[in-house]
Amino acid sequence: MKKIILTSSIVMVLSISLLLEVSAGSNAKKYSSNNYSQNHYYSKKRLWTQYPVAEDSLPNLIAEIVGKYAKKIKKEALLNAQTLADIIPYYPSNWISEYDEVEILTTGKGVGLKAYSANDLLNTLQKNIMAESDLGTTMYINVRYKYQNPMTQILEENEMHVNMLVVPFVEATFAEGEEKMKQYIQENITEPIVKSTPKQNQKGEVAFTVNHKGEIVNAKVTKSSDNLKADKLMLDAIHKMPNWKPAENSKGLKVNQNFTLRIGNFQDGC
Repeated sequence: MKKIILTSSIVMVLSISLLLEVSAGSNAKKYSSNNYSQNHYYSKKRLWTQYPVAEDSLPNLIAEIVGKYAKKIKKEALLNAQTLADIIPYYPSNWISEYDEVEILTTGKGVGLKAYSANDLLNTLQKNIMAESDLGTTMYINVRYKYQNPMTQILEENEMHVNMLVVPFVEATFAEGEEKMKQYIQENITEPIVKSTPKQNQKGEVAFTVNHKGEIVNAKVTKSSDNLKADKLMLDAIHKMPNWKPAENSKGLKVNQNFTLRIGNFQDGC
């Protein structure tokens, strides 16, 4: 079986997981996001790396705030979409002889949502769950179809997987700029962790929200380093982080965004 995977690339180290509280109300089928996220992959590029300051430390310790994808879609575009071509640029409809199933997975108010259609025309349920998508969630579109091999004329089963980040009209940014953000993370997170914790514990994740005022709220450890000191260093640094410029929707209203700070040697897997 051939698989066509269109992936999203992170274009800056601080990648953003954006969340706006939106009203839900669909009867869409619910699922656990953990059931599928590990089976979808995206490539990413880190533009800066924090190296250890101790010789016996974990090499290439990196801090990043996960989320700013090159392949992304604004929430407003989802509200007006009628077909897959309205969502996926250069959608290759000419490859497809017949559809088996189109699956869309997203998250609304923190709850996984899933809906199916028989072809590339979005049905009511799919439109509903896309409208409910949290800002910052990754929306997964899985297309299972048949393709007629031009050599054998045999219909072959194929799959296409597209991952897109749902973003606000204006994304949140660190008020003092990207370089100051890098400096803050290096001085308050990566260097203290390298100096004070065993190398096997120099990893972990902390989720937090930048609210509509640009304040850091709701910070919590979502993936422990298995070292209380390292976890506390990450959490304290996020709590003390200077304000951001908040995100805005298309009407100019300030909205919340969620972020996830990741620490680790990602070459070895974090």
